[in-house]
Amino acid sequence: MKIKCTDSTQNTKSSKNNELGYYLGRLGKYKRLTAPLLIAALIFIVGGVASVAALSGDEIFTRVQMQADSILEGDLIFIFRITDRHADGTTSTKLFAGLSQRVAREGESFLLFVKEPAENFGMIHLLLHRDGEARMWLYLPLLGITTEIIVEEAITGAGGLFMIGVQPIIIEEYSAQRIGEEILFIAEEKRPVYLLALTARPDARVDFPSVQMWVDKERFLPLRIENYTAAGELALQVEILAWEEFEEVFAPTKISIRNLLAGSERTITIYERWRPIEPFPAQLFDPKKLADFDPAIYGLID
Repeated sequence: MKIKCTDSTQNTKSSKNNELGYYLGRLGKYKRLTAPLLIAALIFIVGGVASVAALSGDEIFTRVQMQADSILEGDLIFIFRITDRHADGTTSTKLFAGLSQRVAREGESFLLFVKEPAENFGMIHLLLHRDGEARMWLYLPLLGITTEIIVEEAITGAGGLFMIGVQPIIIEEYSAQRIGEEILFIAEEKRPVYLLALTARPDARVDFPSVQMWVDKERFLPLRIENYTAAGELALQVEILAWEEFEEVFAPTKISIRNLLAGSERTITIYERWRPIEPFPAQLFDPKKLADFDPAIYGLID
């Protein structure tokens, strides 16, 4: 991704079957959606029309995507920490409060409020994704200005995950083959998984042409994802270390992301996620009004 900064602003069952049909249709009507950004949609629903025993690789991959969307739809609040271990052995950590809204499958808004470190308190990251186009802003409270970050490549799906260092794997960009079944031990729990081999489709613009994904057979939650370069070298490994049940689906609460080429590691810990009592107002995601954002209204600070 290339970016440049410019000042702005200051200056029930049938529905599940329909959902499955929609995603399978997306696979059949492939179109290029560019998103070589930062790692994998990791949150998810059970349901559909095919029996589990007969599921193909593409059908399993589709259910994974359906689960991610089931949580991202609507309004959501979450508190999470990012801890980075850098290649030189040093570490850094940031605590965020996030607010997300998706009113349609291709339209979403994400606002990240920085709680820690203290010197960055009140900084706001905003991402708006509309009709295949993405725009991002950064609010700097000490200066009282909002700066737009021009994204020169489109972000599609799971845009908020991109903002926290999680790169979505877009369903249209890969074909999935079921190549086996295994047992994984996650947090001392034995989980049966499908092993999928994902291959980038012709002309897809992706960072990793080959991906392996271990998907929980019961929960359709990806427990491990390995991303390989064109030379077959393992470059990025994502693992779920812990999870919780949220709205009758399983969502990760701790994710490890290892960049083997850079020698660095990122851990994302999700402490809380909940739905707001009232729908988010439209002006919440207005870049011109970021200076007016009050985190106390949404229970983000005391």
